[in-house]
Amino acid sequence: MNLLHKYQDNAEKFSVFKKFSNSNLTTPIAKDKWSPIQIIGHILYWDIFTLEKMIPLMKNGATLPAFPDHGQHNHEAMKYIERFVDVDEIINEFVSTRNLLVNEFENLDRSITFIIENEPGPYTLERYIKIFLDHDIYHLNQIMESIGQK
Repeated sequence: MNLLHKYQDNAEKFSVFKKFSNSNLTTPIAKDKWSPIQIIGHILYWDIFTLEKMIPLMKNGATLPAFPDHGQHNHEAMKYIERFVDVDEIINEFVSTRNLLVNEFENLDRSITFIIENEPGPYTLERYIKIFLDHDIYHLNQIMESIGQK
């Protein structure tokens, strides 16, 4: 699955940010916006959600729970990353979690379809991964632009 490889490659793209200064990574990208490290923490938290709440239920014909309220989920993500000591630790956790998530996706039957509550369906693995791949790319571009790398 080509999308899955791109999804995994994003872990490496985000890990490049370890070479940037803490001030680059902890300064908000714009007024009233998150910092790059908070954005990475946000993506990490979505990966954890997928790994813990969705992957175990991804079976052919299954109905998966609705995606969480985005505002609440993002608030929880910011609380979650408070446990980390520094930005490298968050990035390392993101890369590790993404690799685990990709491994779990690889173990699923590629032909399954499923429903996600409150979402137009059906979903395939490819459709699900594409949503989060696009999400990665959107945020990666935001970060690159904010640190003058685009």
